[in-house]
Amino acid sequence: MYCSLGFTDVLLREWVTRAILFVIGFAVMGAAVWLNLHLAYSRRQIYPPTTPEERNLDRYRESIEPLRRLIMIGAPVVLGLFAGSSLSGMWRPVLTVLNQEGFGQDDPQFGLDISFFVFTLPVVRAVVSFLMTVVFLSAVAALITHYLYGGISLAPRQQKVSPAARVHLPCRPSSPSTSRARSRPTPATRSFPRSPTVPLRRSPC
Repeated sequence: MYCSLGFTDVLLREWVTRAILFVIGFAVMGAAVWLNLHLAYSRRQIYPPTTPEERNLDRYRESIEPLRRLIMIGAPVVLGLFAGSSLSGMWRPVLTVLNQEGFGQDDPQFGLDISFFVFTLPVVRAVVSFLMTVVFLSAVAALITHYLYGGISLAPRQQKVSPAARVHLPCRPSSPSTSRARSRPTPATRSFPRSPTVPLRRSPC
């Protein structure tokens, strides 16, 4: 149909744009997740378990160890496929940005052509949302790996974060002492006793 109407280049341009966006989404998501999984696993601490929680995690590690390589490769590939397919759906806005024309009228507040808000800004928002999703999923993958291999402990009496996990993830354990210190009133917010009020006497007329 496209060949008979002479619009074969339109169909090819759509397919090429979809393919390029798919490759970009797959590469960015897959590389980010794989890198975080690799860093979290390579910086694990190896020590004998001493608490019941660590013994349970040690059993999980033994059961997952035969599938570790498959998970380390399969998880980035699966997430990359979803990310690539999601990003390839942005082919129409991307082509619109690449072929946009100015409206010849500037925005009075920002001084930009109105075509920026119509064509470019939606694509910028979509890219920012995609990158935030990449960061979130990578952080979740690293957090699960650190927890599984003992880098993060959530035991009530032994909350800890290993130095490698603290560098990798911006988190710190909250101990009971720090939580109590946060709940204590500061001198600026501490309530002081009110001075007794003296009743006013009316002067005789």
